Amino acid sequence: MVKFKIFLDNRTGITMGGTGYHELQYCKKNLPIKKLTNYKNIKHWQSDSLYIEAVTYTDELFYKYYDEILGQYFKIDYFGINYFTKAQAKKILEDISQKELPDKEIFINWLNEAVEKYNGFYILGV
Repeated sequence: MVKFKIFLDNRTGITMGGTGYHELQYCKKNLPIKKLTNYKNIKHWQSDSLYIEAVTYTDELFYKYYDEILGQYFKIDYFGINYFTKAQAKKILEDISQKELPDKEIFINWLNEAVEKYNGFYILGV
């Protein structure tokens, strides 16, 4: 099992420095899909996002354990904008809940908000 955290919060990420992150960000807008996935509508480093640090290969661990679940909707673009609808987030939440995965409680708690309060979520390359 993984011996260090996969998910970081904004404060931890900024403290660590570096530039290679994947940001899991809530989709707080209710716009047509083309606008939701337009880079002009994305603002990085949100305080309620989760971060996966790429320089230490933590991102490889994340995708090793979670890619099968996340990748059932489309091939993840690790350096781009990946948008998951509220319905997809709900299914991802159900799937993760049924598996033994590292740091899953952190992801489950975060995903609950994506389903209950927001219009899904993004995985963004930062």
